[in-house]
Amino acid sequence: MMIKMFFKMDDLEKVMKIWKYMRSKRFVPSLHTYYVLINGFCEKKNASEACVFMEEMIEKGIRPPASTFGKLRQLLIKEDRRDVLEFLQQKMNFLIEEPLGD
Repeated sequence: MMIKMFFKMDDLEKVMKIWKYMRSKRFVPSLHTYYVLINGFCEKKNASEACVFMEEMIEKGIRPPASTFGKLRQLLIKEDRRDVLEFLQQKMNFLIEEPLGD
């Protein structure tokens, strides 16, 4: 995937350009796309961007893998941003408790 390649090259500007292009073409992101974005931003120590994608993922009803949520949790704790972590955990809990449809 191109996004992952640009993360490895430390070209975050291209990562965001690709994301914006995909959005402009009405691309529907998958679990894998969000996984790559969140993990990539966590690896680059950019919790703010990772949180944006985590929140969007949860709001779309996509449950993040425990490892992805855990990686972001660790980064937020390290940055002493427990309020943001609590907010995301509440959203996650709501998603988990909601039935998956009728």
